Amino acid sequence: MDKRGLNQSELARISNLSRQVISDYVTRKKLKPDKEALLKLAYGLKLPPETLFRAAGILPARPEINERTMEMNELYEQLSDDDQEEVNEFVRMKREIGERRGKYEARHEGKEMPRAVEDVG
Repeated sequence: MDKRGLNQSELARISNLSRQVISDYVTRKKLKPDKEALLKLAYGLKLPPETLFRAAGILPARPEINERTMEMNELYEQLSDDDQEEVNEFVRMKREIGERRGKYEARHEGKEMPRAVEDVG
């Protein structure tokens, strides 16, 4: 709230919650927001719901992001939608090849995965 310069009434208005509900969370009269309230808060604050679900302890904390991941995210966000999809396809392909070669644990347990051209021969 403070980071965005909002008071309780403003946060209640943009989240479509009552000011009393916001007050109860701020003063810790109510310790854990329910999922519906978190969704409304996320919408009002223009945040991904998972951000608030993690903050509330409903979802596990996200692992630390290293510098390489931060750089990749910054570069990725500068790409067009088509280029982002192309990068996604490339990463999926690299992961599948690594799984076949035993580099990564397969995520498709019990399913036979198609062989890549590089793996034949």
